[in-house]
Amino acid sequence: SSASAPIDAINPSKPPAATGLVKGALEGEDEDGDDDGDGDRVVDDLKSGGQPASGKKKKKKSNRKKKKVVTIQQTAPPRVALATLFANQPYPFGEVIEFVPRDANLRRTTAEELRHLSTIENMDDDFLHDYRQAAEVHRQVRQHVQTIAKPGVSMSQLAQEIEDGVRALVDHQGIEIGDALKAGMGFPTGLCLNNIAAHWTPNPGAKEVILQHDDVLSVDFGVHVNGRIVDSAFTIASNPVYDNLLAAVKAATNTGLKTKNTPSQEAGPDARISHISSAIQEVMESHEITLNQRTVPVKAIRNITGHDILRYRIHGAKQ
Repeated sequence: SSASAPIDAINPSKPPAATGLVKGALEGEDEDGDDDGDGDRVVDDLKSGGQPASGKKKKKKSNRKKKKVVTIQQTAPPRVALATLFANQPYPFGEVIEFVPRDANLRRTTAEELRHLSTIENMDDDFLHDYRQAAEVHRQVRQHVQTIAKPGVSMSQLAQEIEDGVRALVDHQGIEIGDALKAGMGFPTGLCLNNIAAHWTPNPGAKEVILQHDDVLSVDFGVHVNGRIVDSAFTIASNPVYDNLLAAVKAATNTGLKTKNTPSQEAGPDARISHISSAIQEVMESHEITLNQRTVPVKAIRNITGHDILRYRIHGAKQ
């Protein structure tokens, strides 16, 4: 169609070798699929005139091909289930942020909390396995979406690519009753343009929205495995005039996380969400952006705050 023509020009189709599923030659076959035979081939050494040089037959050694090992790789777009890619292998670990107490000598842990911590230590790793699987699905789908989210793509196409990728990688299409509760989308995909801050998603039958060069797009989607939801959002802007805006968002997000190499830490046990939000807002509003030869400060949205995530509930009780 005409709507997908710019996308095809920007993102050409992958050659067969890029699919990651390369069929190796079978034992006893050469690269063309021809049968080499079980024994050595016997050939006649003919001289000029078509007469054999002698009554003896010479043997030619067979260059029998060794059986190749088929390596399964992820396709583009990602459609190979992670259970196939990571067969009997642990899922990749994400970034682990160590919590550094502000006062290591402060003894404030009660006996009830100690019992709870002891229970967690004896807990199996099923919940971490689910989280890491969901995180790996989100990472692979996110990387694919960043390659196709270019001017000319429609919001419905982006949403379809995200949801198809997530369901394929978790290997749960959600067609049968109860299948979507095992694994799949954590919530409806959010694709917000410009002044729309959050929670907009394209609906079938509605007017098609096309991404333009001057648009700022926020992509927000979640993946769940057995109700363990991994949520992440990112912003895309093709016009370099918004580079300072993207830098402000990244710096503010990292401030809220505070890695272990920093002297202070905002996120972690006993942290107040209001304190984390305050630190994020301070860094966010320290940046500026120039639009139409006018420098304006970056502002945080006042009525959008952080929240916790519970099992099967993207918005928990704390916010």
